[in-house]
Amino acid sequence: MQCPECGHEIRGKTLFCPNCGHKLENGAPGVPRNNGAPDIEEHTEPKPARTGCGLSVGVLLIAALVLLGIVGLGVGGAWLGLRDRARVEERAAGEHYQKGLTYLAQGDYELAVAEFEAVFQIDPDFEDVALRLGETRRQLDAEPTPTAQLQKEVNALYLDRLREAHAAQDWPLVLSLADQLITIDAAYARVEVDQMLFDAFYNLGTQRVAEDSMTEAVRYFERALALQPGNTTVAAAKDLATLYVDGIAYWGADWERASEQFGVLYALDANYKDVRQRTFDAYLNYAELLAEAEDWCAARAQYTKAIEIVSSADLVAARQLMDERCRAGTPTVTPEETATPESEETPASQGTYVGSVVKQDDVDPSKIFIRGTVYDRDGTGLWGTRVQIQAWDWSAIAVTNGMGEFSFDGLSNPVTYTLTLLDVPSLPVDVPSAWGKLALVEFHESQ
Repeated sequence: MQCPECGHEIRGKTLFCPNCGHKLENGAPGVPRNNGAPDIEEHTEPKPARTGCGLSVGVLLIAALVLLGIVGLGVGGAWLGLRDRARVEERAAGEHYQKGLTYLAQGDYELAVAEFEAVFQIDPDFEDVALRLGETRRQLDAEPTPTAQLQKEVNALYLDRLREAHAAQDWPLVLSLADQLITIDAAYARVEVDQMLFDAFYNLGTQRVAEDSMTEAVRYFERALALQPGNTTVAAAKDLATLYVDGIAYWGADWERASEQFGVLYALDANYKDVRQRTFDAYLNYAELLAEAEDWCAARAQYTKAIEIVSSADLVAARQLMDERCRAGTPTVTPEETATPESEETPASQGTYVGSVVKQDDVDPSKIFIRGTVYDRDGTGLWGTRVQIQAWDWSAIAVTNGMGEFSFDGLSNPVTYTLTLLDVPSLPVDVPSAWGKLALVEFHESQ
């Protein structure tokens, strides 16, 4: 049997043509299509294929078109991406190239080589980058490498400049040049370099003290001591500056601490800056603060310290008042009440030292002497007692020896002097003086 559609020879029983997929009638071969009548060739127009093989081909065509579209889009996107990337790389190569030219013009060949190599990696065909890279590498190879001899010459040059700055006492320049030389060669002439550094630190510290930059001065002294830890001169300078800084820190806020700091500083160097005046002010302010708190004994001690620096009648009277109140344990009289007329004698309480002029001797007519002795209640000379002599705004202090003796020789004015014992309770004694006379004074402890 043949397929009525495609004419394909069909063998066996089937419902569809295996060639074109056309549905066969009754599915049996040899079955006439006209009710058993012989086959008559019909002249009819062929029907369009809508199923089977034709349909499959159409589907395949559509799928192929869709696939081609997708592939086209992918190819187009990739092309655009490659184009953008090329632009970025071109721009980056241009930037590296310009940097390379700049470094080349400055003679910085190492950086120029690095930039040209970056260009070469991005685009080996970029302008004349290969030529530029080769030229720059040759320039770099041609640079002289410092030899040991050249290094010594450079070190020697720095050392000569350092010595000149040291000789000129240009201490900031000494620090700068020494730092540069140590950076180049830390071991070169290090003993000499360290000595010049030490001198610079110490002198800069001294300059800062003169300029009242005390905190900075301490730092310079510390750096000098780091180079020479056993240097007593710098250590002393650092201690003085440190005490001054600490004293100023307490000034006006804590008179007790301020008086302690300046008291130690005054004992070390009474002429250091304005230490004399500051120590006196600190003692006096602290004494007045203690008096207000009715701490009479402590106030007496501070007045005594102040009088040792600068004495006055008011301070002596205030100290005497504090002494009496300290002994009694309660307030007694006001400072005005302690002033004793020359014509009157003040009765002394037990334990108070009372002085008197016991003798006048002749001496050189051009000399004035006042000498004396301090005795305790047993008649033994009192050792280590400070005796103050005063006339108007002038005063001086002498300390008794092992026999209790003191002396003020070579006085320059024939006036009445007032003597007071500072370390024990005492009543001041007035001692007239004259040219060519030696006045002998004795202090005795009252019983």
